[in-house]
Amino acid sequence: MIGFSGSTIGWESIFPESMVPEILELMIEAWPKRVKTDAKEVPITLGYCQAMRTLKRYRQAPNVLLVVEESELTVDAEIKGRIDFKFVSGFDEDVYFAWEAKRLHIDHGRPNYSEYAGTEGMGCFISGKYSHTQKQGGMLGYVLDAQVKKAWSGVCRNITSKSSELKLIAGPSKTNHRRIRNDYHLGESEHCLTDKDFTMVHFLLPMN
Repeated sequence: MIGFSGSTIGWESIFPESMVPEILELMIEAWPKRVKTDAKEVPITLGYCQAMRTLKRYRQAPNVLLVVEESELTVDAEIKGRIDFKFVSGFDEDVYFAWEAKRLHIDHGRPNYSEYAGTEGMGCFISGKYSHTQKQGGMLGYVLDAQVKKAWSGVCRNITSKSSELKLIAGPSKTNHRRIRNDYHLGESEHCLTDKDFTMVHFLLPMN
């Protein structure tokens, strides 16, 4: 007869904050190794995720699952959104670090900053559509013309202009990682949601 051990190891309710630098290191290293695709968001993300999975398997680290295009379900089993990709820690599918990807500088007349900071971008985390039980999540910006510094300035202006809707309490500000490259950009913003404070990681990458 199969019984339950009663162990709670692997059943933490919050994605471990200590794992975030590790998944960022994986993301930093995997970006140059991705299969180059066309400039559409989904193929970029799929190529990137495949590179991360390959690298993670080779390194046997970090100890998380990488889940691509996962549907978020309500308690009534209805689909409320689709996460671009997420890192799952332990055995609970609701304990994860999610990433929402947006293209930036699509063409001269469409920087896409408002979409990044909008309802279907950062708003997915602010509304609780994604990561409703978690305290962290990430926005990923694919900068099509590789002008990452300019894109970060534009994203920051747009986030600040929507500070009320985004429930912004700090940032966005630049952060660092020991493996970060000069042509990448890593930042954070803090948000006061109804039941918790939420940290948004911003990671901008050049398409080149």
